[in-house]
Amino acid sequence: MKQKALGCLALLIAVPLLCGGLVFAFSEYQIRRVYDIPAVSLTIPADEASLARGKHLVEVIGGCPECHGYRLQGRPDFLNVPLIGQIPAANLTPHQTGVGSVYTTADWERAIRHGVGHDGRALIGVSSSALQHLSDADVSAIIAYMQIIPPGKREIPPRQLGLLARPFILISLLLPEAENDIMPALVIDHYASQPPAPEPGITVAYGRYLVLLTCVECHKADLGGGSEPGEGMNITTGGNLGHWTETEFIWAIKTGRTPEGNSLNVTYMPQDRLRHLTEDELKAIWLYIQSIPPVVRERAPGQ
Repeated sequence: MKQKALGCLALLIAVPLLCGGLVFAFSEYQIRRVYDIPAVSLTIPADEASLARGKHLVEVIGGCPECHGYRLQGRPDFLNVPLIGQIPAANLTPHQTGVGSVYTTADWERAIRHGVGHDGRALIGVSSSALQHLSDADVSAIIAYMQIIPPGKREIPPRQLGLLARPFILISLLLPEAENDIMPALVIDHYASQPPAPEPGITVAYGRYLVLLTCVECHKADLGGGSEPGEGMNITTGGNLGHWTETEFIWAIKTGRTPEGNSLNVTYMPQDRLRHLTEDELKAIWLYIQSIPPVVRERAPGQ
């Protein structure tokens, strides 16, 4: 009986250790893995219209300042949690302390659309799950703008992953692609050809393009939302938006107030930047929402 009890105890100790070891080995492999991504030929513009487009993409559609700071000089304390680790947001400027001083056009394209850094390894916590949908022209406009922003001196420490962060790397492989914001490089198809974006305008096609870039990460691929923290509301016509007009939708995005008089959840909703979407962009998004199947999905109380 004693030997059986000791055997059970040994098993109880060995199994977690084995699982922990496998998770650590898998995460370490993914952290050290070097991606060989085919180069894309991009022509970087210099005209004022393209630079203005790049600024709009960076600040409003891409939301880069939300993580990298107002002047894109990075945030050393972006995520600093015991046992999770220290994951800073990079200094993107061309100062010698920023990645802009060493990034080539190819580096920028890989970081933006593939979630892969200058060293060929996966970046953590970047928005490439959404930004992978950017067209060549829009990526080029972003790069053009990033090349003219003022250099800003800010030393950014290297990332340090804690033990509790490693299981999330494994879990990220099990998440739907549109929801993966831990290590997007794991799930992005790095060999898919990128179709050109539709011409900007009040069209369903352009609305879909904007939705992929700005809405899907939180509201899910079907825009039906979810009940977990950080998941957006149902923005199909099967949800509350089914009772709104186009004018009310635009007003809600611009003001942060719904037609019913409720406030949008600013904890998760990036309304501060999305209110700067142009009226034509919001009209295009509205058209796309009207064109897709309604989703009926129950939300938890208080959501």
